[in-house]
Amino acid sequence: VSPQFDRNGRLWLLHSWSDGGALSHSYQVQPGAAAVSVVAQFVPAVAVNLLTDPLGLTLTADGLDGASPVKLAWAAGDAHTVTAPVHQTDAAGNPWAFRSWSNGAANSQTVQATDAQVETGIRLTAAYDPLSRIRVESVPSGLALGVDGANCRTPCEVERTPGTVVRVSAPAWI
Repeated sequence: VSPQFDRNGRLWLLHSWSDGGALSHSYQVQPGAAAVSVVAQFVPAVAVNLLTDPLGLTLTADGLDGASPVKLAWAAGDAHTVTAPVHQTDAAGNPWAFRSWSNGAANSQTVQATDAQVETGIRLTAAYDPLSRIRVESVPSGLALGVDGANCRTPCEVERTPGTVVRVSAPAWI
């Protein structure tokens, strides 16, 4: 089982097997073989907590998506790619825009786990700002209206930061 805690509460990660097999593999004992030992070699692990503010938004770690909080274990010295989508929608359908990581990095970053972090762990939070969704409709529908200078064929939706002034314009005649 990897990762796992020892009786002192330290986190360990499976690094390799003494037979050189993959981390998860079958081992076949040959008929008539003498006693055989296959040893699992563990290394100290860094506990990693990836969060979003608000909680529950999606994050990607090494290409795998998960809803926050995401709890991982990394070996010291290993580098991992962590990505917070620039724009996403929560389970209730509300839109959110990425603002920043708690370490100031861009939305996609490479994080290097260190020996010192075996004791402290890694905790990163991706902060998001809410967006307002505005639906523009017309009677009849299908008209080309302007929203902040861009064409918007009705019905259409735009998302903006709350408090933003949105300029909607209609042609003088159709």
